[in-house]
Amino acid sequence: TGPAAPGPIAPTGGYGQQAPGEQPRYGQQAPGEQPRYGQQAPASQDPSAQQPVAQNPYAPQNPYAQQNPYAAQNPAQPYASAPSRPAQQPRDTSIVSATPWIWVVVLLPLLSALSVLLLPPSLVVESAVNSAYGTTSSMGVSTAYLLGLGAVQVVGFLIYAAEVVFAFLDWRQLKRAGIQRPFHWAWAFLAAPYVYVIGRSVVVKRVTGGGLLPLWIFLGVVAVTFLIVIVWTGALFSEAMAAFPGMAY
Repeated sequence: TGPAAPGPIAPTGGYGQQAPGEQPRYGQQAPGEQPRYGQQAPASQDPSAQQPVAQNPYAPQNPYAQQNPYAAQNPAQPYASAPSRPAQQPRDTSIVSATPWIWVVVLLPLLSALSVLLLPPSLVVESAVNSAYGTTSSMGVSTAYLLGLGAVQVVGFLIYAAEVVFAFLDWRQLKRAGIQRPFHWAWAFLAAPYVYVIGRSVVVKRVTGGGLLPLWIFLGVVAVTFLIVIVWTGALFSEAMAAFPGMAY
């Protein structure tokens, strides 16, 4: 008889591996057994490593540098620009700025200064003497003094109201003459008519190149007004010195 056919070769594990049905050697771990103290569990294969590159769900996205994160946002609205200053009116020497109303405004303070003559210094001193040496202070004030004082106050109020009215008429005529933004007439309420006359002259000079004559006349009226007040005050002081001789010492 010929040689016997070789039997199947039992599978053996490679170096460091355990064959099926074989008892674990020293230092090896049986399949399904919990790792002992000092042994490391066999590493499991990462499922993500088996995923093909073609199945990467993040591949179709654009890079970060090509993405515009602000595309969906509305553009910021710029701040509203501040209203610009109105353009200055060009100079026009053909505009006539000498209105009849400005001469009334300029000359009315002279009338106000002359109204002080309604209250003579002698009447003031006489009323003061009667008030000091009379039987009662109320009876010492004469009727003439009260009438003169009341007349001065009424005239002063009427002149003030007339200054405001004539300033408005002058302002309106300047606009009709061609000055776009004349000095406002409401300034006549403040220390009438000093503020209005000065402000009006500045605006008219800038637009027409002239129109300063009312200002110079007004300065002359102011000087005459101060002179009248100084003379009246001097006369009052002289009357008081004569009525009260003891005031000289």
